[in-house]
Amino acid sequence: DLDDDGIYGEYGEDAPDFLADVYVGRIPTSDPDRIIYTLNKIVAFEKDTGEWKHHALNAGAFFYFTDEIQGHPATDGATCMHLIETEIMDNWIISHYSEQEGLETSVYKWKPLNEENFTSDWRNNCYSVVNWAAHGWTNRVARKVWFRDDGDNIPETSEIAWYNFISTSSSLDDDYPSIVFAISCKVGSPEPYPAGRLGVDLLTKPFFGASVGIISSTRTPYGSSNWPSIPGGAESICLEFNRYMIKGKEKIGEALYDSKYRCNLNYSLNHYAEYCNMFIFNLYGDPSMILEGVSSSIPSIDIIKPGDAIYFNNKKIMDFSTPIIIGPIDVTVNVSDNIYGIERVEFYIDDELRYSNEEKPYSWRWDEKVFFKHTIKVVAYNEIGNYAIDETRAWKFL
Repeated sequence: DLDDDGIYGEYGEDAPDFLADVYVGRIPTSDPDRIIYTLNKIVAFEKDTGEWKHHALNAGAFFYFTDEIQGHPATDGATCMHLIETEIMDNWIISHYSEQEGLETSVYKWKPLNEENFTSDWRNNCYSVVNWAAHGWTNRVARKVWFRDDGDNIPETSEIAWYNFISTSSSLDDDYPSIVFAISCKVGSPEPYPAGRLGVDLLTKPFFGASVGIISSTRTPYGSSNWPSIPGGAESICLEFNRYMIKGKEKIGEALYDSKYRCNLNYSLNHYAEYCNMFIFNLYGDPSMILEGVSSSIPSIDIIKPGDAIYFNNKKIMDFSTPIIIGPIDVTVNVSDNIYGIERVEFYIDDELRYSNEEKPYSWRWDEKVFFKHTIKVVAYNEIGNYAIDETRAWKFL
């Protein structure tokens, strides 16, 4: 309530801070079987570091044809897909679909978008990322086709046909579930609907669940009719999400909230709808999930000082059957991880953290005046959070 008028979050007046403090994801079901199914799928996805993690499936339908909104150019969802591919997905294997039927077709001459083509491709191939942009409802996403004209060269409601290209009735599987970003109305609706909830089922429905995490809209998202010339809105959030996740290697929850924050900060729609996009795009899935997967690689670690010897004021005096330390000593370790590198090394005495080191050389001076036997433990973390532990017991005097 920046203007102190008792009305909170007013567009253009109160400047709310959308920088996330906590990255939130939801498993949108209370069915125990669906919950277990979803969690198992997430764990399996993160354990997989195969080449298919750089494969993507993208689809764009028309939101509006040229002059469907008088004086406005066409809004083709394939434009966003094209920018994702050219700006972000370097050296990826990509399959993509656009509208190739009717009186106005996409300028991107990709494979024709229809339900058979799109769902068969998704079902029979391996894609870690799936993006689409098209009109949606709670249970389906559709392409629109301008199939006839009465001679005025203006697409009108009676001249436009709608065809689903994915729905709750589509034939899908969950062999290689994907991270999905859906630029579509209501696909992420949390409320029960008689016709079904596509976003919920893509994550939680066994055998159908082709998604391992889906970013979708609970209501109607907003965009710019002149995108990308005038950036902002849903397309920009999708583009930046892919950038943060793929180029920035961020966890998917972090990528979503960072993309929303960036777009709100830099690409104003000059309309309260800008705030709507901040709230209605949400993640169904685990916000800590990583696209690339988590390798089983762990660091190697070895405490090299103190060894089995007697030390006086940090100098080795003679070999001995167990470490004996008189005075201060530099606890020193050899640490390496040739795949992911070392993020930090922590030093503990009797399970109490005493020091954390993020740079070589990995050592810490233990100059505490204590007596008798103690446990020195060192923990090394690599850049993806895996860790290794080494410890030794030592007698210390002074």
